[in-house]
Amino acid sequence: MPTSSKFKAAAIKYSDDQYYDLFILLDTTRNATKKAREKELEKYGLSTRQSAVLYFSHKNSGKITPVQLARWLVLEPHSVSELVNRMEKQGFVKKVRHGSHIYKIVLTKKGQEAYRNASRRESIHKVMSCLSDEEQKQLRAILLKLKLRAFDEFD
Repeated sequence: MPTSSKFKAAAIKYSDDQYYDLFILLDTTRNATKKAREKELEKYGLSTRQSAVLYFSHKNSGKITPVQLARWLVLEPHSVSELVNRMEKQGFVKKVRHGSHIYKIVLTKKGQEAYRNASRRESIHKVMSCLSDEEQKQLRAILLKLKLRAFDEFD
């Protein structure tokens, strides 16, 4: 359990603007949980984004395109292309042509092993386990509502 003196900033009020205050709390919570996940993935030589590519590629059995990945990860297509190219050089994925301008992302044997390692997700389970089942349902509904509203703002 973290010491209160080390993590006093976790409970502070950031601003007099309640919306901005919630935004900062959400953003810093995301950063903290991402750091926990990065620490876990570090032992496998993976980043959180690489882990996400492995997850979606595995989930879609080699039927995923970079454009679909970009949508699901809420990233620019060129960022996903660069990420996939790096992962291909590292031997995690291969790009398979599907039509003249489209390719699918398929996991290699090395990518499948990396997926198995990344799918342990112990850090995520430890963090989320502080929430009851009901709190998890509420958080899921709230985050989805915020995500959809945010999409309306930049879509």
